[in-house]
Amino acid sequence: MDPTHGATENCLAGDSEVLTDRGWVALRDVAVSDRVHDGVEFVQHCGVVSRGVQIVIPFFGLYVASDHRFLFSRYRDWE
Repeated sequence: MDPTHGATENCLAGDSEVLTDRGWVALRDVAVSDRVHDGVEFVQHCGVVSRGVQIVIPFFGLYVASDHRFLFSRYRDWE
């Protein structure tokens, strides 16, 4: 993968897949009509925003901007 492939500040690369109500879809192909999974349920969104190109790094199967923030839990049950 090209390390400048479409990620921007705090974002995922466009070919990173996200879970939608129609299955796994590349982020660049997510439509406003798709509901995306937020970790708990499928939710509506206002659309994908492209903010330019930035170098990305591989992270747990995704390509993300190096300043992307993630929430982790050391437990399996989120509270």
